[in-house]
Amino acid sequence: MKKIYIGLLVLASLIVLSACGEEKQQASARAERAAPAGQAASPERSAPAPAADTVQYEMMTRQKTAGDCDPAEEGCTHIRLIYPKITRAAAKAALQQGVDAELLKPVFEAGAAAANSPDGLMAQFFTLYETTLNDDPASAMFGWAVERTIRVVYNTPRVFAIETGDYSFTGGAHPNSMTQYTNFDARTGKKLTLNDLFQPGYQQQLNRLAEQEFRRARQMGAGDTFESAGYWFENNQFRLPDNFFINEHGLSFFYNPYEIAPYAMGSSEVTLSRAALQSLLRPDGPLAAR
Repeated sequence: MKKIYIGLLVLASLIVLSACGEEKQQASARAERAAPAGQAASPERSAPAPAADTVQYEMMTRQKTAGDCDPAEEGCTHIRLIYPKITRAAAKAALQQGVDAELLKPVFEAGAAAANSPDGLMAQFFTLYETTLNDDPASAMFGWAVERTIRVVYNTPRVFAIETGDYSFTGGAHPNSMTQYTNFDARTGKKLTLNDLFQPGYQQQLNRLAEQEFRRARQMGAGDTFESAGYWFENNQFRLPDNFFINEHGLSFFYNPYEIAPYAMGSSEVTLSRAALQSLLRPDGPLAAR
């Protein structure tokens, strides 16, 4: 990304926050298949348009730029938020609260207070940008960018799953990206954990099944170490991430870049089918139901 060599005083005087009006978009009708095990998840993965008996929503877009620049151009400091607004659901308020919890998380500062609205989050971003510009001009002379996109990746009468994709650039060799999945009980709005999906005592068997699939997808032999294949599992012992999502194929676990491998290797994913997990599932659990 090209550096923007603009004098500090001139730049500071020209920063004018311009907000695009909130724009409604219809929920995407394009269904993305879950990426095969071992391949990076598509940043465009989204569920089909909602059926009548599932959660109904509209996609919203909010954006602010520094001055009159075009966010599509390099060097334009901007923040863009894309997220679903729940319009009809049995647990409408609880589900929207869950979506908003992901949407309004602090952009950069871990432990900082969450914003109380999209406008508040965008204000936090520009406050940090302007503070950095004043305190350390060199570090803010690149165009800063933050794009947070929340997509619905699975939507059934039992499960509402979302993907939160964060992209940020504040200078440096390359931008940063992070993908987080959140699964909800569509009937109550409760955030689902693995304990809600599986019978007690599932952990060891689930880890074993996932390791087998992880190795198979990467053509790793039983005697091959993860280190020799380029992975960073502690003590060469496979582990599952907390980051997972329910989908039409079963259950997928997602590792972000840098989590278990160098940036150049990108993200990693392993998917286990419902058939493979059948003996571990709660019979009345969300993953057993289609």
